[in-house]
Amino acid sequence: MPVLLLALLIVQCCRAQDAKGKPVIKKEEREKASSYKGYEEDEIIIAFKEGEYQVSKARIKAELARSGINRVDIRQCGNCGSYVELWKAKDIHNVIHSEGVGGGAAGSSKDVGEDTIAYYSRNFISKLPVEYVPVLPWESGHFRAETSFRPIDGAGRDTIVIAVLDTGIDTVQFQLAHFLWTNKAERPVLSDRDVSCYPGDIRGWNFVDKNANIRDDNKGRHGSLVSGYIAEAFSTAQFSRNFVQIMTLKTHDKDGNGDLFDCICAIHYAKEMKARIINASWGFYYYDTIPHPYLTKLITEVLPEAGILFIAAAGNEMRDVDEKARLDRKVPADSLRDLGHHKFYPACLSGDANSVITVTTTDGSSVSPAQNYSARYVDLGVKADRVRGRRMEFLGPFIFYPAGEQEYVRGSSFAAAIATGQIGAFLPRTVDNAQGNTKGKVMQALMDIPGIVTKEPPLADKNYIRGGKFIKHKQP
Repeated sequence: MPVLLLALLIVQCCRAQDAKGKPVIKKEEREKASSYKGYEEDEIIIAFKEGEYQVSKARIKAELARSGINRVDIRQCGNCGSYVELWKAKDIHNVIHSEGVGGGAAGSSKDVGEDTIAYYSRNFISKLPVEYVPVLPWESGHFRAETSFRPIDGAGRDTIVIAVLDTGIDTVQFQLAHFLWTNKAERPVLSDRDVSCYPGDIRGWNFVDKNANIRDDNKGRHGSLVSGYIAEAFSTAQFSRNFVQIMTLKTHDKDGNGDLFDCICAIHYAKEMKARIINASWGFYYYDTIPHPYLTKLITEVLPEAGILFIAAAGNEMRDVDEKARLDRKVPADSLRDLGHHKFYPACLSGDANSVITVTTTDGSSVSPAQNYSARYVDLGVKADRVRGRRMEFLGPFIFYPAGEQEYVRGSSFAAAIATGQIGAFLPRTVDNAQGNTKGKVMQALMDIPGIVTKEPPLADKNYIRGGKFIKHKQP
């Protein structure tokens, strides 16, 4: 037996286990979980309400000065004036109270707050809910990535603009140019001809680096895979009613990390640029007992009024976050995947009267053990292409090795992408263009198309998915 393999077997056999045979969490791992904050220190997000903007800003600065914070760096979404801002200063994240900004007294600071002039929030760290993406040799000559479908002609079809908030898109490896949204009012220069405050935003915007470079530098090409699943649905579904244009908004960096401020800015951009659907294959766990006021208003009130669907990933297990929830928040271990106990945003903003559709992975009778569920918050499942033990996996949208070997991925982020593509592909014009449309109208429209949505009551009875509804990855 090779020495390396023998060493690995010894490590596995000697790993500490508890009475139930589960690995014992080491002290340093417990300390890491306990220290996990989930937000950027020294930063807060301020979203101003209607009123005199400069007066409100001065009042907040005066309040901060009384707390000893005299110098603040302020960042806006674009280059123009904005009513959503990121304020940076030492310890500023500790001054939020349930009623706005206060003195930051010990033990009384909050994650969010609201008063008569603004909404306040800590700048939460957003993660991509991914279980597995193969580490592919993207730059190697031994690998060849290509589309497994042919671009369709958009003539005679309704165009659905879908904003993808993710790690960007790799237009070199993936032949997706036919599906990319173009800002026709802009020019490929830094003059900002369309006065959108985002100079040169021909294909979208990079909110991480604050420029028009939307290239996907994530090692797993997460954003490219998400966009690929969306494009695949429009090009392979035989009875697709629509044509897609993907608006690429880079909100997460090469390591898959983003923050709430950039995501909020991207949502505003998508709304202003007339996207019909927003794909949010990301999120963060949130523990404050107060619902997130501004994110809730933006996604559940502002977007529905504009007729925009918001499709969110249900979320996955994250070890450090789960341990913090179990140790510090006393969430039972068997409830960590239940969104009713362990809230993942924006997935938990789903409700009967809004246009948020939350998605997870299913095998038709249960959900992935690594992904979140809730008959209250999860609206739709996507049936896995392959199930291996606890793993529910999807065939990659267009990844092929030269020898023909196919790769699989798993995660609620990909389930949300597949659902986004199919909802966009089959969405009737009458529903898509209706002001203030709700998920009820959308889901009913899909249910009316034979063979698209399946209902399995056990999925609802077990508190997994609302109504037990799911779709297949590959539609006829």
